[in-house]
Amino acid sequence: MNKSSENAKSCSLPMAHGIALITVNAMVCILGSFENLLVCFAIATHPLLRRTSNYLLLSLAIADLLVTLVCQPFLLEIVYNRTFFHECKASLEMPYRLIVNLSGSASVIHLASISLDRFIAVAFPLHYKIVMKK
Repeated sequence: MNKSSENAKSCSLPMAHGIALITVNAMVCILGSFENLLVCFAIATHPLLRRTSNYLLLSLAIADLLVTLVCQPFLLEIVYNRTFFHECKASLEMPYRLIVNLSGSASVIHLASISLDRFIAVAFPLHYKIVMKK
């Protein structure tokens, strides 16, 4: 086997797998963006929702919006190229990996801070407002 056939084989994706991945990721991209925008809109327009815990939820929605608006389209393009053209585009994969690591880390940090906020609210309910103001 020569190097070009090896490279084409590693960059190809079966048609059924590619179409399934494209369909699911396109739905996640559209629905995830819409739902995260709804969270941002709700917190921005309703004054009763403007609390510390909801600001953490807003920042998580913004971090997830980065995933659905930037990372998912990159992934769709990569899967599309591998499925229909059997080619790897290094120019797409490097920025994709960088953005995925950045946005994934941001989402994990936001989830951890939401968990810490909820822990303080449950463990120290009488001191929660004082702690969160500091």
